[in-house]
Amino acid sequence: MHTETAIDNWRLCIAPDSKVRAEQLVFTLPETLEASGLDTIPAAVPGNFELDLIKAGRLPEDIFAGTNILKLQDLECMHLWYYTRFRAGAVDNACLRFEGIDTVSEIYLDGALLGTTENMLIPHEFPLSGFRPGVHSLVVHIIPVSAYVRQFDLPAKCWAMKYTQDSLLVRKAPAMFGWDIMPRALSGGLWKPVKLISRPRNRIREKYLITANICGNRAELYLKTCVDTELDDLRELTLTLRGVHRDAAGNIDSRFEKSETLFSVNHVMQLPVDNAVLWWPKNYGTPELYDVELRLTRTPRNEGGARVFNSPEGELLDRVTFRHGLRTVELERSSLAGPEGKFFFRINDKRIFALGTNWVPADTFPSRIDDYTLRGLELADDIGCNMIRVWGGGPYPSDVFYNYCDAHGILVWQDFAMACGLYPDDERMCGLIRAEAVTVVKALRGHASLALWSGDNENDLFCRWRGGAINGRPINQIDPNHNKLTREVIADVVERYDGFRPYLPSSPYIDAAVFAAGSLPAEDHLWGPRDFFKGEYYYAQSVAHFASETGYHGCPAPASLRRFISEGALSRRGDGQLCRDPEWLVHSASMETDPGAPFAYRVPLMTRQVERLFGKAPEDIDEYALESQISQAEAMKFFIELFRIGKGYRGGIIWWNIIDGWPQISDAVVDWYGVKKLAYTYIKRAQQPFCLMCGEPDADGFNALYAVSDLQTPLEFSYSVKDALTGQKILYGDTHAEADSVTELGRFKALSGHFYLLRWNSAGGAPDGSGAVKGLNHFTGNIGAGIDPAAYKAFMQNAGLWDKLEGFDQTKY
Repeated sequence: MHTETAIDNWRLCIAPDSKVRAEQLVFTLPETLEASGLDTIPAAVPGNFELDLIKAGRLPEDIFAGTNILKLQDLECMHLWYYTRFRAGAVDNACLRFEGIDTVSEIYLDGALLGTTENMLIPHEFPLSGFRPGVHSLVVHIIPVSAYVRQFDLPAKCWAMKYTQDSLLVRKAPAMFGWDIMPRALSGGLWKPVKLISRPRNRIREKYLITANICGNRAELYLKTCVDTELDDLRELTLTLRGVHRDAAGNIDSRFEKSETLFSVNHVMQLPVDNAVLWWPKNYGTPELYDVELRLTRTPRNEGGARVFNSPEGELLDRVTFRHGLRTVELERSSLAGPEGKFFFRINDKRIFALGTNWVPADTFPSRIDDYTLRGLELADDIGCNMIRVWGGGPYPSDVFYNYCDAHGILVWQDFAMACGLYPDDERMCGLIRAEAVTVVKALRGHASLALWSGDNENDLFCRWRGGAINGRPINQIDPNHNKLTREVIADVVERYDGFRPYLPSSPYIDAAVFAAGSLPAEDHLWGPRDFFKGEYYYAQSVAHFASETGYHGCPAPASLRRFISEGALSRRGDGQLCRDPEWLVHSASMETDPGAPFAYRVPLMTRQVERLFGKAPEDIDEYALESQISQAEAMKFFIELFRIGKGYRGGIIWWNIIDGWPQISDAVVDWYGVKKLAYTYIKRAQQPFCLMCGEPDADGFNALYAVSDLQTPLEFSYSVKDALTGQKILYGDTHAEADSVTELGRFKALSGHFYLLRWNSAGGAPDGSGAVKGLNHFTGNIGAGIDPAAYKAFMQNAGLWDKLEGFDQTKY
């Protein structure tokens, strides 16, 4: 029988590395820790040690307020000893499983070294030979990564950002070292549960159910399994796979079942599924899931070799249940962007237009990420996303994340946890990455939502940035195709242990053709100068077929700002050139209060974006926040509509990003407190499956009106374009749009200072009106000429946008 018991009642001792080295401190038992005189406090597991210090009153209660987060830098070289005593009964085939240790550790059970760890991002399991009932002690010594990495040489070619050099040498979430969207909080601790596990000696160790082929309404499945057993005669074992799908009324409308006798502990089963019900992403169908059961049973044989049946199915030894979506996934891509280029996902042989968002750590402290994961997923679902890119700067999400995406038709682009750096590829690092990749691939490969593996985030780009130049001519460029980690190690793991979904070595991927041409890849990250969002020379002229990152700054609402920036500091944000206030700098997210620090540019950048659109930035913080949110909202709307209008040439956009991982100045459209910025509403409108939107002026100054449809059936509809302030009707009509299409409806001159409401309506096909499609969008004429704030506020009132503002005192307007 499989049992799991969480180990709790932990305490924590802390000491600086200098003391540990000077006094050669070694602790293997709770008794010696308790007699050591070291600072000891209660510890939460799962947890992070800073959170324990907060509970103990050793750190400010609101670690995110003001510059409090900087206090964590004083703790970066602290050794941690977690210890507990626990009582265990008789357990067979036992092991200790640490779901997550941050990061480098030595583990002592009853005073003896049980094992060591060197990777925060994956579980670690240790078998317990000869484990007996009774009281046991457990000590986990966590060595600070800042001290640990000093023993390793970092080759000259390896580099990262100022704050993240050490991240190249240890397997820890890169963003914890400090990023432009996350604070520096190196942390440490047992950030996931610790369990005593007993497993059957005859059990299903691994399973991988693959949708190999789909033809019409028939699918073919492959089941790859590995079992543990002590039996001599494997023919006594039977694997039985059963799956059922239920319709909306709960009736079974599709099923599959097959049983096979084992002749090897590694078994492959093939079986057909008739009347297959396919899994589809949002906008393209329903994410249908089968309920699946896999059983391992034993039917002994007599001396003559015949089976002895004590029950119809034999003795049940192990049972696993899970959900499975029948679908195939492909990636159509070219190396280079351009007229002959492409970058499209195909699900079940159907091209998908991706409307997505990037996923960053949901909290600064990894042990709390699951507390906020569902919140972010529900927002992404509500706003109309059918893809989420798990950015490579954070830890891998838990099953909560992937199960939600499976059930809601949200495709997942999964980066491996490397970002913005040139990593060493010595034997040690290759071994660490291989072990991590094997664990991650095996854990996630069964999810229908998982559409693509990516080796890292922007490491190929860092090769470009690492090279030199003479008189503007690139020299000494590093070819990212020599990256052993992503071109060999991870690529081999994905091929060996998955093999049924695409792999990109990096995002963006600079393959041999792109490197040789010195040109742009088909899939790109659109950040550029971050000037005017319709800038002629960058965003509007992008030739990318797929944007997997792009975004624009938006100030949090005043109510949120006042929660993390003190009242006295609110007026000290600086201007479009310089910010000197420590609180604004720290929340932008600078790791230091130097106005010249690498990330100190972000508040002035936000101010310049307001100035570009409105002529000047208001002094009043409420007005400033509103105008910044308008700037962001119009920018994000433009990026999405640019790509949707270009459907056919473009395959999707994954914008940055749905929600913050801590309170800050950022591109997120929902702040850490859950307060939506105006961009949330604009994006939700722009991502409607059927939406009207306007293109940019042609040579004669006319703007085309488009109907963009991701619907899978044709649509008859009426539409109108009206001036939002005067009510003048500009365009109107009754027409139709083909399924999955972009249709030009007409052209008009959108005048400077005018705002246009785009409405559409279609009658439903059923008597109750179900199936009706109606909606609203808007277009701001010649926004590049600037906006009058008073006119924009009047437009917001007429367009039903004023009530969408969150965190503003509306009595002020």
